[in-house]
Amino acid sequence: MKEVRVRLDLATDGSGWDLSESNESRKAYVMSEPEDTYFGTGYILIVPLNDSESDVFDRNVIHQEGIDGLKVPNVSEAYLA
Repeated sequence: MKEVRVRLDLATDGSGWDLSESNESRKAYVMSEPEDTYFGTGYILIVPLNDSESDVFDRNVIHQEGIDGLKVPNVSEAYLA
């Protein structure tokens, strides 16, 4: 999987995430390119989590091609660093 940087902030309670151009960038992996998705509007990313994030996002963590992380769908290219 291709490695990218995404501007993403995760809620400390596991309630969700925020995509914003002002957020710090963090490592992510491209699971699907826009042209490979149903609507063709955004990337589907897997964002590796640290231990405390894994604990609160445990229901949303997936394993794909040897990478464990949070699946973040419909990410516009504007949020990739």
